[in-house]
Amino acid sequence: MKIGMCGAQATGKTTHAEMLRGYTLVPSPARHVVKEGFPVNRAGTLSSQIVIAGKMELDMKRNEKVIDLVYERTHVDCYAYTTNAAVEPVKNEMLAVIKELARKQIKDYFDLVFYFPAYDINNFVAPDDGVRDCDEDYRQYIDGVIKDLLSDINADYITVPCGSIKSVHEFIEEHIRDKELSIQLESLKIMKKSLLKNIYG
Repeated sequence: MKIGMCGAQATGKTTHAEMLRGYTLVPSPARHVVKEGFPVNRAGTLSSQIVIAGKMELDMKRNEKVIDLVYERTHVDCYAYTTNAAVEPVKNEMLAVIKELARKQIKDYFDLVFYFPAYDINNFVAPDDGVRDCDEDYRQYIDGVIKDLLSDINADYITVPCGSIKSVHEFIEEHIRDKELSIQLESLKIMKKSLLKNIYG
């Protein structure tokens, strides 16, 4: 199963992605571009976002046949940060591309998507590490863009509640178990249908 985490910076995505037992973490492409010397967050440029979107597409292609993955970022996040980068009309063209990538990723690639709202930042231990930007106004801005895009592309997602790390993680794991069971039941239905077809023609 492939799981996507989306939401503004310092909302708990990385914390909970790393805590998922049995799932391989696919790190945020932003971590990759920072190492390559590209600016991110409020200082981010259109070039940064193009590299981030491209890296995510490469990660998805590379992991296409790998099971049980969790991505700590999605194209939905990439779209939100791109709105703050560069100038029109180039930015608008890139936003249209990333919006379509987000729609396809949410619909066809992820089995489950968790949206982490920008609750009170004091609920999280979130140092500004060069990837996280803890400016609260900027954080709320990104959250607003993400919510609007999720609605605009009619995304199927689960909103993560505010609470302790333990209670939030229990919520996430419960939804993952439910989805895993749903997938298993669907597989059994397909196997049963195929078996009956082979027996009765």
